[in-house]
Amino acid sequence: MSGAPPPASRAWAGMPLRGRSGEVSTVLRALRAGRDGEPAVLIVSGEAGIGKSALLDTAVEQADRLGYTIGTAVARDGDRISPLSSLGPALRSGREPLIDADDFFGLAALTEQPLWLAERLASLLARRSEKDPLLVVVDDLQWSDPLSVFVLRLLPARLPAHRICWLFATRDLPDGPAATVADAVEATVPVHRIALAPLSGDAVLDIAADRLGHPAGTVLAQRLATAAGNPFLAAQIVEDPGDGGAADGLVDAVRRRLVPASQRCHLLLRAGAVLGERFSLADAAQLTGRTVADLGEAVDEAVRLGLLTDAGAVLSFRHDLLRQAVYQTIAPSVRWSMHRAFAEHCVTTGRSAAEAAPHVLTTASPGDRSAAALLRTAALDLLATMVITSITFIRHADALVADDRSLSPELGRDVVRVLSLARHHAEARDFADEILRDRPGTPVHVALVQLLLLPRLWAAGDRDQLARRAADERAAGAAAALRERLTAWSALTGAVPEAPGHQSADTPPDDRVDQPADAVAAAVTALGRAEQALAGHRYAEAAAGYRQARELTVGSEPGAPDPAQVEIREIASAARHDPQAARRTLASARHADSWHAAEYAWARADLEFGAGRLEAARLAAQESLAAMHDLGDPTFDGRVRAILVAVALERTSTAEAARHLAAVPRTSADLPVLRGLLALRDGDPAAAATLLRSSSSAPGSLWWDDVLVRVAVAAHRSGDTATLEAAARRLGRLAAANPSAAGPAGAAALAEGLLTGDPGRAVALLRTSGRELLLARAEEETGRAVLATDHDGALAVLDRALTGYEQLGSDAGAARVLRVLHRAGVRRRRRSAAEPRPETGWAALTGMERKVALLIADGHTNREAAARLVLSPNTVATHLRAAYRKLDVNSRVRLAARVHEATRHDP
Repeated sequence: MSGAPPPASRAWAGMPLRGRSGEVSTVLRALRAGRDGEPAVLIVSGEAGIGKSALLDTAVEQADRLGYTIGTAVARDGDRISPLSSLGPALRSGREPLIDADDFFGLAALTEQPLWLAERLASLLARRSEKDPLLVVVDDLQWSDPLSVFVLRLLPARLPAHRICWLFATRDLPDGPAATVADAVEATVPVHRIALAPLSGDAVLDIAADRLGHPAGTVLAQRLATAAGNPFLAAQIVEDPGDGGAADGLVDAVRRRLVPASQRCHLLLRAGAVLGERFSLADAAQLTGRTVADLGEAVDEAVRLGLLTDAGAVLSFRHDLLRQAVYQTIAPSVRWSMHRAFAEHCVTTGRSAAEAAPHVLTTASPGDRSAAALLRTAALDLLATMVITSITFIRHADALVADDRSLSPELGRDVVRVLSLARHHAEARDFADEILRDRPGTPVHVALVQLLLLPRLWAAGDRDQLARRAADERAAGAAAALRERLTAWSALTGAVPEAPGHQSADTPPDDRVDQPADAVAAAVTALGRAEQALAGHRYAEAAAGYRQARELTVGSEPGAPDPAQVEIREIASAARHDPQAARRTLASARHADSWHAAEYAWARADLEFGAGRLEAARLAAQESLAAMHDLGDPTFDGRVRAILVAVALERTSTAEAARHLAAVPRTSADLPVLRGLLALRDGDPAAAATLLRSSSSAPGSLWWDDVLVRVAVAAHRSGDTATLEAAARRLGRLAAANPSAAGPAGAAALAEGLLTGDPGRAVALLRTSGRELLLARAEEETGRAVLATDHDGALAVLDRALTGYEQLGSDAGAARVLRVLHRAGVRRRRRSAAEPRPETGWAALTGMERKVALLIADGHTNREAAARLVLSPNTVATHLRAAYRKLDVNSRVRLAARVHEATRHDP
């Protein structure tokens, strides 16, 4: 257990909590459930001074009694420029910190890789929760730094089966951090929203009696009514000896309290109000022109007046409302001068630009070049770890000099750069169009702005925008190196044919392209050659071209391709030629950068699908979707969905395939192929010919030999010899373009064998290819072909095909072989489930998940269910979370309703 301090000081510390019995009951129920393995997120919201911190104090006390280890923190206004400054203290507070010192300091290396940071924290907290249940408390979450919010958005959903509860307090902000966290986790972990309303009049009088030691008199009771149910204001009225009430305003109350204070105390408090809710005595001394020793007695005075608390390293206001009240007592011109003086002090003493930036924002006015320069520096300094704050600073910097034609183009480019690096790509494009329209600047400016956007447009597959921006005529007068870069990107857009049949698989590379002198242009040119090779299905050449482009890429120069994005294409190309080499490259690269976790997961899904390992491909694809959701970057969504559609079709999950197909973008190169595959699955006799006509020669992320084999087989079944011959010709060209790749060679042999009636040669070629699903297909077709002439031999081959399909999880393939065997008079029992288990609904639950759901729906606790089933509470919690997800519920009440609905007709 942890004797953790309360999350924040409150004006009535040590007093009983009044008027919140219902809210306390909600917290207690969640804490008891969390102790038994049912974690939850609790969000306490309300206006300033309404008693959020008091409720958190009570929750901490109750959690301590229930055996929780507790970590608490208070977010501060200044946190927004320091990574993990809001959550970090909660991980290290108390007698038994949630994370030990070595592990905590090891987190610093991950602040620039937020996804890995969240994964590491989840692992550490999961391990810690095995000993005791944990409670993580963050007060004033509205001030939380962006990295803490990012991590808190992910952690609860990653720990749904662990004894961890999360308790946050926040002011009422509909789109604030608390709402962000709640929206992200409530599909996995129950979220309890506790909105604190004003206290009743009786509760306010009880607060007064607690503080006075006797009931309030008539006059005081009338004054307390002006607090409008706000307990903080009520406490101030009780403490304030004046005759006014809350209606007179907290500022007047603070002024009266400061009447007997010394001049130095006035100076200290005003300096602190400018510096923030927490500040150092040294900074206050600097701002007041006094020494630290001169202000020593002033600190004691402010503490006696009940305005400040002294924690040693920092001073802090007892409540932010008090700081705001003191701040309002300062004349606006004096406030302005104090903010500017401290900003200048930060600059002259070498402190970070980010520390000075909030004070600059308060004082800067349009045309202030020095303020714009400092905000720009702060934005770039914070870009790696605090991208949201970085965007705020760079936007303000740009706004200050938007009318200054000598500065605004450069700062406008910085906005585009920051937005792009922060992965706000749509916003970056919109802002780029805005500044190129309203602040066109020089040709150099136009070229640099467009070059900042081009690598992302390529990664996203948006060739129309890429071509338009690379050919922007306003950049014609730019420096030669910049024109070379634009020309290289423009040439790349023509590397892949846009119309079906525009380029055949054996089109030779264009050797007439000269190597540009500029390094970035050289990298893009290599990239274009790789794209051209890929368009011709020359996979080894494409992989080599991508590798060359990656090696030539120069840092973060405008227009330089992202090396990770290039490497992912390299892996995908190598996979189709040399799967083992692709796996080695992926294994050494995919953990390098969390910002590309989704793309590397897609590359793994692509490799697994090519090998025929359907479940592994599905899991990797789901991992990619989850990472895209976590990072807010859906670039690869269409490619991932394409794999999921293909997997679902093999597993006979037609509804699931249709669901994923509906999410594929209309601009995706995979879309016509996927529609054709679904039509094949539905038995459309014309689907094979339609698919061959409508698909381009480069079907995006799918395996082209696999697609053409499906076309060939469907055409063979329907007797469409023309389509079969066309598919065989394409497969022949594909094999010729990749002479050392066994997969395309085997696929071509299979199609040719369907024409000649002897597909057996394909089996021998595919046995060394690593393409297990394609091998099973070749064995199936070989068995079908010889069944009439070699019955026993055909059965042996079909049995091998059946085993292969079942091991790979291809229910569609296994069902086809079984039908052939049954028609041949042979009965075989399926060695896997006759029907795949659906992903959602009552039928999706495993046997143990059903048992757990039935017991919980019947009113049993996790511990009681664990005792009945001879399981641990944690295992029960794991099964329960799976049931929640599959039944799409997030509470026991909803679970009981779904269970009743599903079982009411059972005997």
